[in-house]
Amino acid sequence: ADTAYRSKVCFDWSFYCRGCIVAKHGTNPLHVVEQWTSGNFLHDVELATLGLIFHLNHSAEHPCPSAYNHEPRSFTLVGALRLQPASIKFCACEQGHTDRSQLLQHRLFPATVTAPQ
Repeated sequence: ADTAYRSKVCFDWSFYCRGCIVAKHGTNPLHVVEQWTSGNFLHDVELATLGLIFHLNHSAEHPCPSAYNHEPRSFTLVGALRLQPASIKFCACEQGHTDRSQLLQHRLFPATVTAPQ
């Protein structure tokens, strides 16, 4: 049986499979998710480790067609509850913006303006 996951932040505390919890959080990479273990308890798990890729300027369902050969970049996001790893894929469209401006448009503030990472 698939492991069950639920969000600690969403109003919906239902349990979901891995694929569904990732799909539900495509635009919420800072949500904290719990995993129900075989030992009958919950523990926190990172959405990035479950496979969530946060697509800037595009949705997870419709990722940037120009970025298909670009690998997601690893970031550490500072949320209200804690530091969280994240996999972020930038838009690579011709009319796309700089990496820095894409982060800012999503209210992600880079620690450096020259080489956000």
